[in-house]
Amino acid sequence: MPQLEFATYSSQIFWLVSCLGILYFSLRYFFIPRLETALQLRHAKINKLLVDTQAVHEETAKLQASYEKTIKEANVAAAQLQQQQLDKFKQDCEQQLNELKTDQQLELKKAEEEIKKIKKKFASAMPAEIEKLLQTFISKLENGKEDK
Repeated sequence: MPQLEFATYSSQIFWLVSCLGILYFSLRYFFIPRLETALQLRHAKINKLLVDTQAVHEETAKLQASYEKTIKEANVAAAQLQQQQLDKFKQDCEQQLNELKTDQQLELKKAEEEIKKIKKKFASAMPAEIEKLLQTFISKLENGKEDK
């Protein structure tokens, strides 16, 4: 086997050292610096994105707080408006009820006065009518006794 001959060891060692040297220097001065640069850029980009994310998160928290505050204020305003409308409605109802009561009282007074007038009219006309009825009744009673 030619690989194991001592005469070829020196050329094999030369090529081994040469290839490993070239590989080492190409890796050390060419590939690894590019990988380091790519990794540094990646870390810088990740850090920038983390900072941006944190800023967006803070802004979102502020917006959420503002949104919740606005919602609370709107709910309070709506409750106040609802209470105001309810109070106004109650006042309107009470006012209408009072108006209806006064109208009813006026109508009742008018009706009572009308009843009093009619009573007076019939009271004055009643005795004459009653007298006529009594005379008719008496005359019929007398006529009925004569027939027997």
